[in-house]
Amino acid sequence: MRRLVWIILVLLPGISFADNMRDHVEASTVVTGWVEIGADGGVHAYALDQLEKLDAGVVNFIGKTVATWKFKPVMVDGKPVSAKAKMNLRLVASLLGNGQYELRVRGATFGDGKSDEWPSSREGRAPGYPIVALRSQIAGTVYLALEVDRTGHVEQAVARQVDLRAIGLRRDMEILRAAFAQNSVAAAKAWTFKVPEAGPEKNAEHWTVSVPVNFNITNGDSSAREPQYGQWKVYVPGPVQPIPWELDQIADDNNADAIPDGPAFLPDSRFVLLTPPSPG
Repeated sequence: MRRLVWIILVLLPGISFADNMRDHVEASTVVTGWVEIGADGGVHAYALDQLEKLDAGVVNFIGKTVATWKFKPVMVDGKPVSAKAKMNLRLVASLLGNGQYELRVRGATFGDGKSDEWPSSREGRAPGYPIVALRSQIAGTVYLALEVDRTGHVEQAVARQVDLRAIGLRRDMEILRAAFAQNSVAAAKAWTFKVPEAGPEKNAEHWTVSVPVNFNITNGDSSAREPQYGQWKVYVPGPVQPIPWELDQIADDNNADAIPDGPAFLPDSRFVLLTPPSPG
């Protein structure tokens, strides 16, 4: 396998990459906070976490975007009520040229994945670093979707998206994505989770949880580590795969990576965004 031409690392604090990469790479970050939905489905209030770590332009953009949202009203005993949810936003910056870029919210999910009412506390070994990626010193992120049964075991697993921190020949990148995906899925099938004992999901036949798996080779280089909250990451996004056991779901490929880091994430099914994450 040929060594890839570029190694794409985290860019801090701004967003910058070569013009000849603009059609292949993207810069993104996950911003979290909370949103309060009124009985009419409109956004009545919201807040962002760790404002001091976010660029003012990003904060302003999110505020204008959230104001356009409309949700399916949350129902309790057949009546619409106000409700509050943790929100996770995947912001993407597209380079326009002359140092300018366009922001958009590509995906939004709601829920914190930490409540006792959701599967949590993953146990099991982390996936091994693929030899082919280790030799080329390539980093990447795999976004897994897992079907967890009532005993907490993983019945099925799929790598929904594999992002690479490098760019090269298409065939080489396909090999790398397949290697990252294969190791991640193999490890995930041996994981177990704590299943909910209370809440609206406790009687479900199974749960579909999302788990991000980060592969990094730092070699003592702090710039190669996973970015901190509010920092941007540059990578080559992979294609989004469907979830085989949820083929009847409403298609929303943009949410594969709109999740916070953690052992497991299950969106709160009560919060359904009816409008696009970004207006336009």
